[in-house]
Amino acid sequence: MTAMGKKPSEYLPGFPAVRGILFLAGLVWPAIVIWFYIRNHPLIFPPFTLIPSPFTRLLDILPGFLAVLLTFTGGFGWLSLAGCSPTMKTLLGSLPAGIAAISFTGTVLGTTVGFGLPTRLLMTATIVFPSLVWWFGFPFSRIRSELAGIATSSAGGSGLAIILVVGSLAMVATVAPAISYDDQVYHLTIPEQYLSLGRIQPLPELSPSNRPQNLHIFYTFVRFFGPEQSVRFASGIFGLLTAALLLLYLGYRINPFAGMLAGLVWVTQPEMFWLAQTAYVDLPLVFLTVSGFFFIAERHLHTASPHPPLLAGKENRDWLTFGILSGLIAGAKTSGLIFAAFLLVMYGTINRREAAKDKNGHSQTRDFLLTFGTAALLGSFWYFRNWILIGNPVYPHLGNLFPSKAAINSADAAFRAVFNSTMPFVCDQDDFLDRFGMGSSFQSLFMLPWNVTINCHVHDTEAALTFFDGEIGFLPLAFLPHLLWDAIRRKNSGLRWAVGLSAIFFFQWGAGSHQIRFLMPTLATAAIALGLWSANSKVWRIPVLIAILFAVLSAGSFAAQRLGRIAEFMNGQLDSEEQIVQALPFYQSFKFMNGDPRVRGRILPLFEERVFYLEKPFLWMELIPYPFLSALIVAKNPAKVSEYLRSLNIDTIYIPQKIRLELPAFLGTPGFKENARRFFNEETVQIYEDSFAEVHLLKERKPGH
Repeated sequence: MTAMGKKPSEYLPGFPAVRGILFLAGLVWPAIVIWFYIRNHPLIFPPFTLIPSPFTRLLDILPGFLAVLLTFTGGFGWLSLAGCSPTMKTLLGSLPAGIAAISFTGTVLGTTVGFGLPTRLLMTATIVFPSLVWWFGFPFSRIRSELAGIATSSAGGSGLAIILVVGSLAMVATVAPAISYDDQVYHLTIPEQYLSLGRIQPLPELSPSNRPQNLHIFYTFVRFFGPEQSVRFASGIFGLLTAALLLLYLGYRINPFAGMLAGLVWVTQPEMFWLAQTAYVDLPLVFLTVSGFFFIAERHLHTASPHPPLLAGKENRDWLTFGILSGLIAGAKTSGLIFAAFLLVMYGTINRREAAKDKNGHSQTRDFLLTFGTAALLGSFWYFRNWILIGNPVYPHLGNLFPSKAAINSADAAFRAVFNSTMPFVCDQDDFLDRFGMGSSFQSLFMLPWNVTINCHVHDTEAALTFFDGEIGFLPLAFLPHLLWDAIRRKNSGLRWAVGLSAIFFFQWGAGSHQIRFLMPTLATAAIALGLWSANSKVWRIPVLIAILFAVLSAGSFAAQRLGRIAEFMNGQLDSEEQIVQALPFYQSFKFMNGDPRVRGRILPLFEERVFYLEKPFLWMELIPYPFLSALIVAKNPAKVSEYLRSLNIDTIYIPQKIRLELPAFLGTPGFKENARRFFNEETVQIYEDSFAEVHLLKERKPGH
């Protein structure tokens, strides 16, 4: 990375007239992007209440804050005890190292002795005692003096203020109860199941558990000390930490304006604000990826910077720090394999380049091998586990390459036993989601950057499942031509690496999914690239500041509208249960089943996969319950369907009322239509009904039947 720039007149090549035309074109494109974006996302600012009433609700999120703080200081302590000097690279690796320590300890103890009191105390000690190294040995005065100039500058100070405001809005909103879709499917449900079972064990009835779970183990640890709100706070704060990291690191290495631009490109992403109120793993994954990029920059790319290495010291354990960071990324989510792989390639490429320049080639090679080995050891556990359990290490992806055992093993085995056949109907959720709203033609793929920015909307009850699932800001698109032009013209390795990673991450996202939250690593690396671009493009600072103003207004509008949906809860007009009922129409049925003594076996929620609020045992069958539908297809009569469900210890069925009425028309086969029409009338008795759903109990079988 370099802070050295050219005069504004040198930015535009050719004669003055050419420079003038190019300059005007460079102004027109951002203006067009902003106009279309604001037209599709009008600025609306409904009133909302920020401070929860009662104020004591904030205590629900306090454990999440303390967990993240201790994880950071504990990680720093572990790295220091392992021989890492207190350099910037150690700071970048501290939070990843702390998460890795908790995840490793929790995985080992959780799968052996369980999550009893001794395990909880030991996992807590894993980060508390190493934290003493931080509190008693870290040179606080040194880092304050090094970074004070960024916070006191007009650019850095204003950027930090905006980040603080966004953080206050997003983080305080986590006191509201969980209503996000995947939180209720598995991000909160998996830790809750582990705590309910008292240990980590396979969850065959919840197939999303067959994915990397380093962060879910961390969430389980947070759940030891607080309610689910604290878990969502611990996850969401990574979004604000990413913004602060972008601002402070680039502000120090480049200049405060570069740091401000990068931080605000990230924090004005509506999707970041939305994710900050969930327990999704996307924001922690982005933080880890950005930390990895800056780690490489700090090690290799800062030689032209006017600043010396922050907290310079003996650097003899970089392989350990970066290996832990890369392994944690790989073990956090399946897509983390891609991000970790590219960071390792970047790290190894630069290592090899340096090895060719000096006489230290052998140590550089050894350094990379140790790094890769550490990453492989830390990141491979969940993939080997899934390979052994279900036959697919990267479930649910690459099913054609790794034929998986049935995701719902008990349902599959029971089906074979009762019907002596395999399931004739299987629904692939990836087929349902992939490329939705995106298109696969050359034209649609070429227009993807425009379409995903201008046409995006968060999917909920007020916005049908169209276009893209999520919402991003316009700043990356507004300055995309400038960024690409600068990356081509300038010999700036940091800028080119950032642009290259952004392009790779974007194409990887565009190859399969419409979920905008999977696009967040692309937006983070694009934020880095725009910050680096601004260092050599001072002529564009006024247009950039105008664009930032509109971006802040747009992000504020999004935040106000989302917070308006929980305003009645925040100001005390609704309690937690009333807020959940208002947002989730199935909750009343779940509450009934949780409290009804007639529900003794397992619950089968049909056409509903959000099971976090179910307190009794359940069988999860995804949104399209293909085992149940398969039974309706092959059964000779509805009684055989009941026999199949009883073999799974199911005695209670939840189903949305509209779907039950339309179920016979769901598939076209005559046998299915007849069984679907008769099953609920002949084999079940309805024990609950509201305006949205019904609950049915399987009838008792008479002797001899």
